[in-house]
Amino acid sequence: MKCHLHESHIIAFDLDGTLLDSQKRIMPETKAYLKFLQERGQHIILASGRPPRGVIDYYEELGLDTPLIGYNGAYVIYPKERGKDKRMVEKKDWILSFISRFKEGTFANLFAQDDDSIYYLRHEEGFEKCFHSKDILVQYGDFATLLQEELYAFCFELNSLDQQKEVIKIGTGNERMGIRFWGEDSTIGEMYYYDISKATALEEIAKEYQIPRERVIAFGDGSNDLEMLSFASHSFLMKNAPSNLKELSLPLTLDDNDHEGIYLTLKELFE
Repeated sequence: MKCHLHESHIIAFDLDGTLLDSQKRIMPETKAYLKFLQERGQHIILASGRPPRGVIDYYEELGLDTPLIGYNGAYVIYPKERGKDKRMVEKKDWILSFISRFKEGTFANLFAQDDDSIYYLRHEEGFEKCFHSKDILVQYGDFATLLQEELYAFCFELNSLDQQKEVIKIGTGNERMGIRFWGEDSTIGEMYYYDISKATALEEIAKEYQIPRERVIAFGDGSNDLEMLSFASHSFLMKNAPSNLKELSLPLTLDDNDHEGIYLTLKELFE
């Protein structure tokens, strides 16, 4: 089914592995085409598992004025409008209870964040790079001592990939929250709300813009994108997505994230 430029659409993109190539750049033809679409009244939404501060440079590169979805829907910011930001908080006690369910040595590192600080169990450059620790207060140490009452993100790194199944089996101990990993072969996982996702944030934005679901388009490459892809009427899994996700039979982009897959697919969709 084709989309028409004379109608406004919401077009939502995951970042890593989707809008960004393997060098963490927006490819030139993709960037130019997104600006072309914006000029014709299309609403471009960045929807990432990253914290908003890890997305804002790409937001500004594209010259966007739309809301920005961070932390997989748990934090929505409005860079151009003061006082409209929305976030779902997690409780310190929930996080400490989760940690206590596992034996010592399960976690290589831990991460949490509130409005003012990032907290890590210990310093580790590679782990910290995932959470964009620049320009925010960073604290290290025992979480029971450091954490404030209300937070809006919690992630962990296991010592071994073999621990994935054990952690999922033991679970969070909270009926509202689950555990997911950043890929089949990733030792980094996160607690997440069953009822909060990129899709729930995108649905609220669609209502705000009065865009019907039939005119929502989404691109993603990971398990944290599946709710968003399910919500959108026009959804595309990146050609470079993991093989287990391709088994879901979602439409694939015409090429991968290193070969202008988004540009080629959008051009085909609109023209």
